[in-house]
Amino acid sequence: MRITHQLLVDLTACEPEREAFDKIWPDGAEVTIENATRAVEAGLDLLWLGTVLFRAKFVYPIEELYQDQWEECQTFNQVFVEADRPAQAIKVQECERAKALYDDHMIDYREKNRLLDKAYADRDKAMADWFKRQHAMDKCHQQAYQTAKIELFVKLAEKS
Repeated sequence: MRITHQLLVDLTACEPEREAFDKIWPDGAEVTIENATRAVEAGLDLLWLGTVLFRAKFVYPIEELYQDQWEECQTFNQVFVEADRPAQAIKVQECERAKALYDDHMIDYREKNRLLDKAYADRDKAMADWFKRQHAMDKCHQQAYQTAKIELFVKLAEKS
């Protein structure tokens, strides 16, 4: 299957999408994994195009197609949860310790603040580490979805 400027006009693609497509492929392009990947990387809306070209065949089967990538992300998620446990334990332990010292009035005001500051700093570090891992996991999920979208688009184009 070949995607051309005229096909995009016929499908009522918006002008910015057509212009972006024309900059990359002024003479049109065959539907291949490489070209679909390049289109996604350029920000072109492959989901819209696949939906318009192939109707319901495109949107719903994506989940089936990227099951392997999803399982890889789930494995990453399990590693993430395990890696996050020590940070959560530090947070809980330090906050409980500082609160106990504060509640029992065992130390003076400055020491309480120092311990609370340390507990909050430990918590903030644990949360920063968590956000970094969360961001990596989100990227993993996003990449799996993009890969599935590209593969399904090409597969459906080959059948057309």
